[in-house]
This record gives sequence, structure tokens and C-alpha cells, in this order.
Amino acid sequence: MKTVRVAAAVIKDGERVFATARGYGEYKGKWEFPGGKIEEGETPQQALKREIEEELDTEINVGEYICTVEYDYPAFHLSMDCFFCEVVKGQLVLKEAAEAKWLTKDTIDSVEWLPADVMVVEKIKEQMVILGGGASSQNNAAPEAAVKTTEITEATVTESAGTETAKPDETKTEETVTESTMAESDWK
Repeated sequence: MKTVRVAAAVIKDGERVFATARGYGEYKGKWEFPGGKIEEGETPQQALKREIEEELDTEINVGEYICTVEYDYPAFHLSMDCFFCEVVKGQLVLKEAAEAKWLTKDTIDSVEWLPADVMVVEKIKEQMVILGGGASSQNNAAPEAAVKTTEITEATVTESAGTETAKPDETKTEETVTESTMAESDWK
């Protein structure tokens, strides 16, 4: 099975995180953290900077590593490195997503997340209390909203060991996520 490597940006602003709803494909309307494919020769951090510039017309600072999600879709295996990020410059303009919201600990479960992003949401909820430090005060994206989580049944999550520069292979925890029929072409 082919592996598709992607990176996801959990853009934070104080105690809020930015999420987008897909504007295309089988999962149109489902929620995710913005990002995309890691090109050959790129680090996950370089891919995030490029993808966020392309998708949201925004420059970001890639910060602390959160986790790596390993998820099997029917047509491919997804390996997703996730990082906390902050806006450096820009207005988070939606170029590909259908919708966007700033979510808090109280609203993060009010949207229907893509299966692989569900595990990232769980890791973020564990850390939401400490998100405030050093975040950008950009408030120009879409307002907060409601969310429904997708049932967890089968995938692997690799977590950081609590350091700012943790590598995606330090600690492993297994969880499962509902199998889906997402096509590889749904990942840019």
C-alpha cells in the first residue's frame, strides 16, 4: 500500500485553534487542520509553510511537534505529522477550504472531523489549557462554531515527549479510527 506523507498545522491564537472544512472530494464539509503533502526533499515544517501560504495566503511560524498519525485508508496509508503553528503575517484567506472556524476547548467537538484528525483533536484537548503562551492575536478568520467528532476505531499516533523540537518517532500510542473510503487524490 502506498504511503502518503502530509503535515498538518494546528494554528493557535491564545486558547483557540484554527480548523477548516474541506471544499472538495468525498469528505467535502468535514473538518481538518490545514496542511498538505510533504514534497520530496522537504521537511514537514517546510511543507507546512508552503502549504499554508498556498491554501490560506498566510505566513506561519511552525512550532512544537504534537504527534504523527498513521491511518489506513482503503487506497493508501496516511502518515500525518502535526505541529502547533502561529500566524506571522496574513489574514488566513480561504483559497481551497469551504469554511473555517476558531475553536476552543469547549467548541472543538462541535464539528465533524476527518478520521485521521480525530486523534490530533484528542492530543490538542489534553494541551488546550497551555495554548495561550506566545500565540498571535490574529482574529481575522471565520468565527467559532459547532462540531461533531468521528468515531475512533483504528490508527496509530506517535506523540512528542514534551520538548519543543520532539521528533515524530519518540513515543507510540495505538488507537483505532473508523475506516473510510478517502482517495489518495483527496490529499494535495
